Amino acid sequence: MAVQQGFPATSPPLHATARTVRAGSELGRASLDDDLLRALRNAPDRSLAELADAVGLPRTNFGRPLASRVREPVRRLVDDGFVEDRGGVYRLSERGRRTLAERALAAEP
Repeated sequence: MAVQQGFPATSPPLHATARTVRAGSELGRASLDDDLLRALRNAPDRSLAELADAVGLPRTNFGRPLASRVREPVRRLVDDGFVEDRGGVYRLSERGRRTLAERALAAEP
């Protein structure tokens, strides 16, 4: 592996810090959905861009969050009743709160 001039040999590749789970895979979808629900629990009333930032999606070359990557998962959570859409600002619904609490109880040893 060739070392690029000006970069230390130990620096990770750019994509190492980005979410690498494919959105189409079932595991990736469940993980992203859980991350989105947790992000909304921790700070309600977030936009798509704020949610993309909160779940750790990479930014564009211009430094903007990739809101387009969370549009479909958030829409699915809204359709399933876990999230409420208030004109482009999203909030965890009561069903979403209950689901997170049940999952947390089930995960405890």
